[in-house]
Amino acid sequence: ITRIAHNLIIDHFRQERNENTISNDEVAVDLLNDMRFSDKTIEEMLVNKQVFEDVKKMIRFLPANQREVLEMRYYEELSSALRPEAFMTVDLPRPEA
Repeated sequence: ITRIAHNLIIDHFRQERNENTISNDEVAVDLLNDMRFSDKTIEEMLVNKQVFEDVKKMIRFLPANQREVLEMRYYEELSSALRPEAFMTVDLPRPEA
């Protein structure tokens, strides 16, 4: 479950970084998020939103130190190179092969 949550969070933030907004001074137009120009159906978007909300809820059940690492890495966009001590002090379970 931890690995699934991890991957979903990474996917969400990668997608968020890659989205571009085209706008002028008067009206902001987000062409890439307009359903007329989207490859995703409304159902897919709702499922993705629900999965993301479920992952956020699951993160709340993590121990504080593991939750802090996720927040630093994905919400505050800090890489492990910037805060290696935080990642080394957290006892994260190793994924099973």
